[in-house]
Amino acid sequence: MTWWLGEMAPFDCESTGIDTEAARIVTTTVAHITPNAETEVSSHLIAVDVEIPVEATEVHGITTEHARANGKPAGEVLEAVAAQLAEVMANGTPVVGMNLQYDFTLLDRELRRNALPTLDTRLGRPIGPVVDIYVIDKALDKYRKGGRKLVDMCAAYGARIDEAHEATADALAAARVA
Repeated sequence: MTWWLGEMAPFDCESTGIDTEAARIVTTTVAHITPNAETEVSSHLIAVDVEIPVEATEVHGITTEHARANGKPAGEVLEAVAAQLAEVMANGTPVVGMNLQYDFTLLDRELRRNALPTLDTRLGRPIGPVVDIYVIDKALDKYRKGGRKLVDMCAAYGARIDEAHEATADALAAARVA
C-alpha cells in the first residue's frame, strides 16, 4: 500500500507570530486519518501567557482574551500534542502538514520552554516520518505559477479547505493536498 492510501496524522499550529524562538502556540490540531474510518481530530486552544499581537489575531481570529478565557494551560496541551505525535510516529504513521519545519520548531521551543520532553527525546531518534506538502510541491513543480501558501496549493490541486488559518481546517486541507 502506498502511504497516501494509508494512515496519516495531519498536524498544524496557529501562533502569536512567525519567530519560532519567541512565538507561542495559540491553537493546534493533530488528527488521525485511517482508511474506512471516521477521522479523529484533537484540537486545542492554549491560554497564552503573552499578548496575541493584533496582526496574528487578524490571521487566525483568536484574541488574547478569548484564549485566556477558553484555553487550557500550555503545559497540559503541549504534553497531549507531543504524546500524540510521538505515538503516531513511533507506529510509522506519517505526520502530514504544510511547512512543517515551522510547526515542529515552534512545538520544540514550546516544549523546552515548558520543561517537557521534546519529540526526538520521546522517540529516541529524529522525528518522522513526515510528509510536508510545501517541500513536495516545490520539488515536483518548481515553476508552477501562483503562490505556495496552503490556499494556493488547495486551488492548484483541487483540494478543499474549509477555513484558512484555523488549525483543524489547515491540517485536514494539507492531508487532502498530500
